Amino acid sequence: LALAAPAAPSAADPAPGPPEAPCYDVYHEGTRSLRHLLAAETPTVEAVERRLTAFAGLGLDFLAPLRVVRPGTRVGLSNRGCGPTSIYVCLGVGEEIFFPRLGVRLRLACGDAVLWPNADWSSGHSVEDLRTVRAHSRPRDVDPETPLLGLDAFFHDNPVREQQRMRRFVPDSEVAALAMADKAA
Repeated sequence: LALAAPAAPSAADPAPGPPEAPCYDVYHEGTRSLRHLLAAETPTVEAVERRLTAFAGLGLDFLAPLRVVRPGTRVGLSNRGCGPTSIYVCLGVGEEIFFPRLGVRLRLACGDAVLWPNADWSSGHSVEDLRTVRAHSRPRDVDPETPLLGLDAFFHDNPVREQQRMRRFVPDSEVAALAMADKAA
C-alpha cells in the first residue's frame, strides 16, 4: 500500500468540474461498506493502520476501524466519517475524487491516499466543514465495468480505540436477519 500524493495534473487533464454522467456508477450512488476491519486484525491491517496514523500525524488510539468501501458517486453521498480527519485510499485501478465546493478534482491510482479535515476549528469549536463533500468517479480511460474500491479511515478527536475493542460491530445484514427472525416468532 503506497501512500503517495496524487500525481500533479498535466496540461492534458481537463479543468476541475463535475464528472460527466457516463463516469457515474448508476448502480450504487452512496458509499457502501464491503468489510469492516478489526483493529490490528492481521499483520497487514496493523501495518496499514500504522502507516495511516503516520500519514495523518495522529495517534493510533484515535483511529476508527478501517472500512473497505465502494465510494459514493453522487455529491453528498460519500461517507465523510464521524471524526475531524478522514483519509481515503484508492484500492482499485484508478479513480477521481471531486470536491465541488473546493473546485478540486484529484486523480488517484491504486495505493494513493487523500487526507482532509472534516471539521473547522477556527472558531474554537468544532464545526462540520461542508467543503469536503465529494463524489468519486472512474476516469475516462478506466473500463466502465471496473468497480470503484477504496479504504475509508476516520480519526476521532478523542481516543476511541480501546472502547471500540470492547464492542462488536453488527452489520446491517445481521440486524435485518434478527428483525426477520423476530417477526417470524
